[in-house]
Amino acid sequence: MNILYYLGNYPKLSETWVKNEISELRKRGHQVAVFSHHAPDEPSDELADIHSFTPPEPSLKGFRHLEFSEVLNPTFYQTLLWTKNPLRQAYSIYYASYASSYVDSLPFDIDHIHGHFAMPPQVPANYVARLYDLPHTLMTHAYDLYGFDHTPTREYLYRHSDRILTISEYNREYMEKEANCTLDVNVVPACFDANKFEPTEGHIENRILTVARHVEKKGIEYALRSIANIDTKVDYRVIGTGPRTEYLKELTEDLKIKDQVSFLGRVSDERLKREMDEAQLFLLPCVVAKNGDRDGVPVSIKEAMAMKTPPVTTTVSGIPEIVDESCGYLSPPKDVESLCNSIKEGLNSRSNDIGRNAQQRIQSHKSEKVVDDLIKIFHELV
Repeated sequence: MNILYYLGNYPKLSETWVKNEISELRKRGHQVAVFSHHAPDEPSDELADIHSFTPPEPSLKGFRHLEFSEVLNPTFYQTLLWTKNPLRQAYSIYYASYASSYVDSLPFDIDHIHGHFAMPPQVPANYVARLYDLPHTLMTHAYDLYGFDHTPTREYLYRHSDRILTISEYNREYMEKEANCTLDVNVVPACFDANKFEPTEGHIENRILTVARHVEKKGIEYALRSIANIDTKVDYRVIGTGPRTEYLKELTEDLKIKDQVSFLGRVSDERLKREMDEAQLFLLPCVVAKNGDRDGVPVSIKEAMAMKTPPVTTTVSGIPEIVDESCGYLSPPKDVESLCNSIKEGLNSRSNDIGRNAQQRIQSHKSEKVVDDLIKIFHELV
């Protein structure tokens, strides 16, 4: 099958599941092309051997070079009614024109268009699918449902996509009950590459790890407050960066735990695997942010579970679908006392059962299994 991944940004460091899907599809002999609205977060060799295209950022000069003949037809004018905002309409025209030209330029015929996040890039994706009479599937995650406030985008996509997928039962129920999605919604989890995460069971006592962007919904401040409120001295390591990094470092000083906390920033894949392997616990106390944004089911929790590192996390959104008392520790969000108890229980445990159970629980989220589900859905629509 020849599949076009139509994305807002690729590759993106915080969206490893997209890379994992594409890699697994290509391993199985499927042709994959990528059309991305924006350039990568940073230079990457992941697109070196794949058909891909990122158009110039929209500008008046860019519009003058477009070929509009294919996209400006009555069907497309109907598509523009998804919004009354002329800038968003121009955005759709711009990217649909570039995408249709890109599809024509490929050395193979596209059979299916797949995208992630119910956000504006998927509107021109859907139009291009209609232009070429191709099925269009869309995977929703978390920010697009809870953090991105543009109901017309979602409503348009819910009406016109051929199939809607989402990463958790929590999302599915929200979309069907609260977000006016009348299509059937298939639950397909965000995947991780199990081949990258092979545990040695060499956990280091009192080593705790967090891997996350430094944003409010990750709840890292509650992790720090919990570390400050347990008697045990720990080696707490935080991988990642983000807009709250300086705030978190200042909070570490205010809580007088600077000697127990290391901010490691971005690290290599090899360093990430080693840190997950050595950690006794994986700590990610997710919360609902002030603007309503929240995590779906963080892939970093799945990766830690694959390394037999028990997660200490919260009951936010779909997390309880993969973590329960048999394979980790759950607390209500923002509950420092409960988090402290979970951390102490995890550090004091001398059983390996929770780690083994965690690894077993997460098997259905491996790339191989998730792509099995995706291919089945794609074939149903072609």
